[in-house]
Amino acid sequence: MRWILHRGNNTGPNSVENNPKKLMKLLKEGYEIEIDLWYRDNKFYLGHDFPEYEIEESFLEQNKLWIHCKDPQTLEFMNTAKKYLHYFYHTNEDYVLTSKGYIWCFVGKPALLNSVVVMPEKSLETYSYNELVSKNCIICSDYVETDIVKMFEHMLV
Repeated sequence: MRWILHRGNNTGPNSVENNPKKLMKLLKEGYEIEIDLWYRDNKFYLGHDFPEYEIEESFLEQNKLWIHCKDPQTLEFMNTAKKYLHYFYHTNEDYVLTSKGYIWCFVGKPALLNSVVVMPEKSLETYSYNELVSKNCIICSDYVETDIVKMFEHMLV
């Protein structure tokens, strides 16, 4: 199964999510990572609730990033100037398409064929491991390297 680190978290939510130094280390280790991007005054920032870490534009060129545009302004810029990158925008829609054609499922929504299921650990009753495997789902989670992943895989076989 393919995994994406949610905001660069791999052992649970923590205060350094979206931290560019941590993200670069994880990218070098081969992880795919969902990041939260803001575009303000011709500058780029990472951060979940607000622009927190200023980054160079070149940071976005990493090929294993899933770039979550945090507002319409950021989406507009990405769709105009950075169409070749992998990005998406959502608020609370059940499903959205990423710029590379992946279906991104909102937390707790049913898995679709070849979709990205976000944080299934929050909705264990919604998913079965066999279903996620048979539908070739990608999992985006805060817990890629913890026992919660093992629990999820073993509880729902």
